Amino acid sequence: MGTDAATPPADRAAREAPVAALPRIRRRTAWLAADLVAIASCLALVLRALA
Repeated sequence: MGTDAATPPADRAAREAPVAALPRIRRRTAWLAADLVAIASCLALVLRALA
């Protein structure tokens, strides 16, 4: 019985680990999206200057 009582917290931690990483992943995705927008706007300016 002691081992059964010890396994659920470990299982719960294993299940909640990806959920805990979500804010970090969302933050990285937001930075990546902002970088892509900045690169696209720079390319648009360069292409407009060359045209």
